[in-house]
Amino acid sequence: MIDKVITLDNGLEYYVLDEMSYEGKNYLMGLQVDNEKEGITNNYIIVESKKDINGNVTLVDIDNIQVLETIGNLFTERLN
Repeated sequence: MIDKVITLDNGLEYYVLDEMSYEGKNYLMGLQVDNEKEGITNNYIIVESKKDINGNVTLVDIDNIQVLETIGNLFTERLN
């Protein structure tokens, strides 16, 4: 999904910067797309990515703050 634009249920679009697996789960990091300015914003998301048996992807918020911080730090390290 890296380099693709995904649309959330609320209609917001995010450009996928990176994805990774951590402790058996998949995560992605994306930057919000601003269609009016034809660019990206400083708003980002880090979510869990779940794929069902049909290949459909669902994005789920990370409820555990410690896991969110760990994943965020790992993504930041990978971007440098």
